[in-house]
Amino acid sequence: MMFKIPVENIIERIKQEKGLSDTEINQMIEKKIEQLSGLVSREGAAHIVANELGVKLFEPVEGRIQIKNVLVGMRKVEVAGKVLQLGTVREFETPDGKQGKVGSLMIGDESDVIRVVLWGSIADKLNEISEGDLIKIENGYVRERNGRKEIHLSDKGNIIINPSDIEIGEVKLPTPEQKKIIELNEGDLNVEIVGTIIQVFDPTFYEVCPVCGKRIKKVEENEGEGFKCNKHGLFKEPSFAYVLNIFVDDGSDIIRCVLFRENATALIGEDVMSYKDGSFDDVKMRLIGTQVKLRGRVVKNLLFDRLEFIVNEVEKKDLSTAEESIAEEEKVE
Repeated sequence: MMFKIPVENIIERIKQEKGLSDTEINQMIEKKIEQLSGLVSREGAAHIVANELGVKLFEPVEGRIQIKNVLVGMRKVEVAGKVLQLGTVREFETPDGKQGKVGSLMIGDESDVIRVVLWGSIADKLNEISEGDLIKIENGYVRERNGRKEIHLSDKGNIIINPSDIEIGEVKLPTPEQKKIIELNEGDLNVEIVGTIIQVFDPTFYEVCPVCGKRIKKVEENEGEGFKCNKHGLFKEPSFAYVLNIFVDDGSDIIRCVLFRENATALIGEDVMSYKDGSFDDVKMRLIGTQVKLRGRVVKNLLFDRLEFIVNEVEKKDLSTAEESIAEEEKVE
C-alpha cells in the first residue's frame, strides 16, 4: 500500500538524506512530470524521485507514534493524546436497513492535532470521556476527509482512558482557518467565521451530572428515583447546563451557531442561568445586529440536513462601535 505523504515532507526527507536544495529537488520533480507527459501527480513524481535517489520514505513502525507521523492509508495505528473537543453520538440507518452509530472527538499531542471518528458500539465510549482526559487509541486506521487526516476506529479498535503510562506535554492548537460561511465543510475542526447575529433563540436548559457535568436523564421507575450518570451513579437533584442557538450572516450565507455554557455566557456578558425562569426577550433584542468572531467546528444536523457551527470561542463587537470606527476613519480621510 502506498501511504499518502505530503510533497513537502518528501522534499524534506530527500534534503536530509541527500543534501540537495529545495530548488534542485523541485526541478527533479518537474522534470519527472514532464518525462511522464503529465500523467502523474506532483506527489507521485516526488515518490518516484525519492525512490530513484534511494530515499526510503516510510519505515515500518510498531507501537505508539506521534500524531504528526500519522499517514493516510495506515492501519493498526496506535496514538495517544489529550482530548480537546468532544462530539456527540448519533445513530443512523444504512441503505440496507441496518442501524449504526458514529461519534467523533479531537485529540492532540505535542506534535499535532487530529480528528478521531468512532464507529459502532465503540462510539458509546464518548459518554465516558471528558475534555482534558488523556486517551490511547489502538488498532485505528487512517483516512482522508476534505483534505485532512482522520483516525477511524471500529469495534475492532480500542480506547484506553487516562492510561497510567501516558504523559502528554503542551498541546498547541493550530491557528484557526478563516472561512466564509459558504466555504464551510462538514468536519472542519478549527475554523473562524466573522458575521452579524440576525436571530437569537431562547436558551435551552438541561440536566447534567453535578460531578462531571455530562448530560443525564431521569431514571426509569424500576431503577430508583432521580437522575443517573453513567460514570457517577444516581443523583436526586441534578445540576443544570444550557445551550444557546443563534443565526449568523456573513454576506456569503447564513448558519446556525450553537453555544454551550461558558460560550453562551461570554456572548451575552452575564450568567445565562439567571434567565432559567425569566424572559430572555431583552437579551435577544440586544444581541441582534451584533458583529461576532466565532471559532469552532462544523457538524451536520441530519434531522434538518444542514451544517451547523459548534462554537468554542467567542469575540463580539457591538455594531454601533464598528460604525463609530468607520466614521472616525472617514473623518481622517
